[in-house]
Amino acid sequence: MRGTCIFLTLAALLLILSAAGCGKEVPKEPPQLTVVCTAGEYRALRGGFTWDVMKRGSEVGSGVIACGSDPLTWDFEPVPLWERETVRFAFPDGMEPDGLLTGSFYLVKDGEIDRDNPLGVSVRKYSGGQAGEEGLYGYFDAIYGTEGIYVLRAQWNRPRWRGSCEYAFAVTGID
Repeated sequence: MRGTCIFLTLAALLLILSAAGCGKEVPKEPPQLTVVCTAGEYRALRGGFTWDVMKRGSEVGSGVIACGSDPLTWDFEPVPLWERETVRFAFPDGMEPDGLLTGSFYLVKDGEIDRDNPLGVSVRKYSGGQAGEEGLYGYFDAIYGTEGIYVLRAQWNRPRWRGSCEYAFAVTGID
């Protein structure tokens, strides 16, 4: 009788634990990226992405491929940056990308985007940024009066979902 009681208690506990794991929300699309700087918080525009939700193991249950237009043609609210400013790239809790953000920076001269000479960009995760927060930080050497567009790519590879997404935002150097 005592063994049956222990077995039923363990079975109930396992059922509760497995139900708790199933209740985790699996995102259906990439998260929003927010650029946090001295002047405030600015939402990056989300472009094309791929997104897979897994059934079991590595079997894809559902997938989405969303093609976006050329991010260099989008309408931006520029992020004002001070010279030599460090900014934080904020994602919702638990949605930080795996690894680093990579991409390109395109300088804007006299209203024209210099598509021929993009600069490579990578943003790494580290501790000790602003207020000691952990996160993704980028160092920008913005010069007063200059404008540019950053196009970054993030990737995720989690047990229940995976994908990649392109984000873009414009910057302007302020005095």
